[in-house]
Amino acid sequence: LSKNPNVSWEIVRRFKELKSLGYPLMLAVSRKSFLGQGSESLDKRDELSVDVALSVARQFDFCGPDYIRVHNVAMHRRKLTCGVPCSN
Repeated sequence: LSKNPNVSWEIVRRFKELKSLGYPLMLAVSRKSFLGQGSESLDKRDELSVDVALSVARQFDFCGPDYIRVHNVAMHRRKLTCGVPCSN
């Protein structure tokens, strides 16, 4: 995303606007330093990564990001598949 945490959060907040442009989008926030402002451990950033991915997915009824790039696949899969199934 961006070296500036405020810009990174703005992109996450406005992900739905980006999606409305009609292009496939990848959400790639996994372990990014802006999640903990650089001070969190990798384990904590994994948890924060899942929270952000889940938040963005909920904006689209779990049919939004075309791809989600992650480091901790098991954690993301476990939490993201507990949501509403995508009908698309």
